[in-house]
Amino acid sequence: MAETSGAAALDDITVSNNADWPPESYTVAGSDGTVMSLSGCTVAMQIRESADSTSVLLDLVSPATGITISDDETAFTIGPNAALMSAVGAGDYVRDIIITRGTETLYGGRGSVTVLQGITRS
Repeated sequence: MAETSGAAALDDITVSNNADWPPESYTVAGSDGTVMSLSGCTVAMQIRESADSTSVLLDLVSPATGITISDDETAFTIGPNAALMSAVGAGDYVRDIIITRGTETLYGGRGSVTVLQGITRS
């Protein structure tokens, strides 16, 4: 499980647009290493062609769309299913995470996503 504290980087990942995203789990810790409770938080991630692109290729928000918060509320998992991924064309993209807690917005990091064109389709 990766940690988002201190480093503003998510793991770079390669996924296919015909399959479920391999689940990635992250905790959020303060500068003292204390893991933040995600109770009452919303975690959001968008994928875009570039950081300044106005078009969103994939928009994930917990708890309903592709991001879940663990039962103990200490971690979140990114894992959109194949139906969500099918809307994203093959290419190299960027993503970032925003965590909203009440009126506070926290930056969770950024990384790159390579989406491969799926070959096996039904």
